[in-house]
Amino acid sequence: MSEQQEGEENHPEAGENFQNLGTLSESFNYEIPCMEVDPSNEAAFNYVTKVLDLSGFTGQDSLGIWYSDNQPVGPSVYEELEGCLLLDPDCSGNSGEGGECNHLLLFDIVNEGLLEIFGRSYNYYPRPLSTLSHVHPLPTGENVLYDVWKLISWYLNSTISDSYISLNYYVSKDLSKYDGWMNLQFDSECVGLEIDDLIFDDLLEEIIFTQFT
Repeated sequence: MSEQQEGEENHPEAGENFQNLGTLSESFNYEIPCMEVDPSNEAAFNYVTKVLDLSGFTGQDSLGIWYSDNQPVGPSVYEELEGCLLLDPDCSGNSGEGGECNHLLLFDIVNEGLLEIFGRSYNYYPRPLSTLSHVHPLPTGENVLYDVWKLISWYLNSTISDSYISLNYYVSKDLSKYDGWMNLQFDSECVGLEIDDLIFDDLLEEIIFTQFT
């Protein structure tokens, strides 16, 4: 019996909690995808790995413990890795080997990636409500690193040598990143909750009317 199966038997309530978040849908695949890192981006990948490991986001808890609502990874992680304050302009550790990767920029993108992952993973209802709805599981462990690096590598590969790039190029490239811009799960949930409130109000009015007539 695998360790995962033993954990599920010893802690059945954990499975119920994950199911409430839609993370146990049969269509989800929890295997860690294979990450292919371009040799030119190895320094950036290693730094991102250190940030996520040190902050605890690659542990077994879903997206770890947040520093604040809009900044999952706290500045203390950056300061511990670099040996200087986050906003110190003279910080010598603010670039990678040969200045190829800016650690402060990578640190900010890691936070942005975690916010995006949480935003498209958390749902009020754990199953798709329409054909244009997408429900993503909350990643844990190495899957967090995979999702964050997928976003960062998109940024790293977005640089083009052409002197002029049209606005349509950037718009089309941004819209092709994820399915979030056409994900109607949140909108469907809002409509469903509004209908639920309307039905409840109508039933309440009907009960009150029958009681006093």
